[in-house]
Amino acid sequence: MPIVIRVAGSSVWVAVGENRTIAVSTNVDNWTTYQLSDTTDTTLTSVAYGKDTSTGDTMWMLGTNNSYVASGSNPNGGAAQWSDLEHITNKNSHRALQFGDNGDGVWVMASRARVKRNVSGSWSGNIDLNLNRAKGIAQDGTGTWALAATVYNTGRPSIWKSFDDGATWSEAWNWPTNYGINYTGNRDWNIAYKSGKWVAAFPLLGIVTGSITAGPSDSGAFSRVFTSSEDLRYIAAGDTNTWMAIDRARNVYISTDNAATWSTATGIPGTDAPSGLAYYGGTWVVTTNGTTNNIVKSTNNGSSWTAVASTGEAMES
Repeated sequence: MPIVIRVAGSSVWVAVGENRTIAVSTNVDNWTTYQLSDTTDTTLTSVAYGKDTSTGDTMWMLGTNNSYVASGSNPNGGAAQWSDLEHITNKNSHRALQFGDNGDGVWVMASRARVKRNVSGSWSGNIDLNLNRAKGIAQDGTGTWALAATVYNTGRPSIWKSFDDGATWSEAWNWPTNYGINYTGNRDWNIAYKSGKWVAAFPLLGIVTGSITAGPSDSGAFSRVFTSSEDLRYIAAGDTNTWMAIDRARNVYISTDNAATWSTATGIPGTDAPSGLAYYGGTWVVTTNGTTNNIVKSTNNGSSWTAVASTGEAMES
């Protein structure tokens, strides 16, 4: 995410979208929107918060659909605060980007089956995994990472694992049913981690939870805890034992027992498809792919939703 709007310890929220759009807020209720200056790739698909791996200074990183990246230390400062776009791999359909604060820190980005890492201030490696499409990413802060993906040449949900901060990968688990979700461009899937719990959401499958351990791929490593025939796509952890998931049809699902059981909450208002989900300090925020009322919030675990921004451009995350 999962993993897709990010919030730093200073309560700065950042969302990105089409036409180089960046939206920033320090209080969730008021958002400032501007466009990235570099026009090389106009669809921004992910944003994450972490550190410069060469200096240790705080830093934001964004990624585009065609796997360009830009970094900046102050999103509130406008387009001038971001670096020019850097093309780090030739794969597209990028969604997965996250920082892991383990040791000196590392950025990991996955596009389709390609993984790139940023250590010591630069992107390196060109790890080509035997999977079809990785879209969700999560890590536990100690060097263990997971990718929500699909099995190569099929539409079977899959989870891949790394124990060395993304340097090497192997499959952890896959689901036996082919849902044909590989080649549908408007579908997403995601994985999140909190307090020892790995939770993933996949279209047509539902929600699975499980463990990331050493050894070969294990069909029992993850189990389905919620079944859904909808295009379930985003998942995030809230306060203690609370999780939220949303699907393309704007349905909202809540768990208050650490992802063991799930119930339906109030759906996202409007007609546009959700494109991102995040939580911080009692507030859930969802972006949608519309142009008006496309950032909404909930402060009561999805019982009600309030539109807080209209960015004028479709948001991607």
